[in-house]
Amino acid sequence: MNEAFIIDGGVNYDILTWPMERQADRRVLARIMSYEYLWHNIREVGGAYGTGMLTRAQTEGLYTYRDPHLTESYETFAKAPEALAGREYTEKDLTEFIVGAVSEMDSPKKPNAEAKELDRRYFCGITDAMLAADRKAMCSVTAETIRAQAADLADRMANATRVVFGSKDAVEAGKQLFDRIETL
Repeated sequence: MNEAFIIDGGVNYDILTWPMERQADRRVLARIMSYEYLWHNIREVGGAYGTGMLTRAQTEGLYTYRDPHLTESYETFAKAPEALAGREYTEKDLTEFIVGAVSEMDSPKKPNAEAKELDRRYFCGITDAMLAADRKAMCSVTAETIRAQAADLADRMANATRVVFGSKDAVEAGKQLFDRIETL
């Protein structure tokens, strides 16, 4: 169900999410979306405080936070697959995106965060071999992979769920996007 929750304030928190099986090479796509397309169009042009794409074991999605826009951000989300598919990816670009995605997996952690990560891996059944396979999959990403994933992204986004915590004016202006609107 597409839902909007009206909150007191002048900014919005927009989410577009869909089910997604675990697919490590999508982390490179998420990196491109977050730091190329969304950063420029939502953060720099649109004025949101933050934005990005997350891909996890069972879900994937796009988000904005402290965003002055609502409808415009969802329109920007909708244009992303075509923009990614039409972009040229040089070897240098791909290397930067891949290194960035892999570095998120291997970033140094404080002891408490490391312990939490080890607990998460244990309880989720994530082995060292699985992580090695993830790194290998990410290092194998090509421009063709990104274009294929962009086409898949368009299909998944067509059936995605929208959730917004936003200002009364923004939610009312975008009410056609939601099945249910509630004031908190």
